[in-house]
Amino acid sequence: MEAAGRVAFFAGGDTTLRGFEYLMYYNQLQTRIKQSWAWAGVGPKLEADVRLNIAENGEISNVRTERSSGDAGFDASVERAVRAVNPLPPPPEAYRKE
Repeated sequence: MEAAGRVAFFAGGDTTLRGFEYLMYYNQLQTRIKQSWAWAGVGPKLEADVRLNIAENGEISNVRTERSSGDAGFDASVERAVRAVNPLPPPPEAYRKE
């Protein structure tokens, strides 16, 4: 069986439609995090949602699991992957105050 990681980014519960710059940045973040992620476990397909803060300069802080996969090792591996890409490029200017 294959384990799959899913990283979800939250913007304060805001569901506002985002512009192209935001979507490009979001996709870049997901790609970098997935590239830094390593999971040696086996078992069912797992998912964990992680919440984090990104400062105007791209610094990551307050990384935490928002919804656990039920496997503490898997959840920790996702959080490690997020921390490993710190710092990120600065967010698009229009979204830096969110």
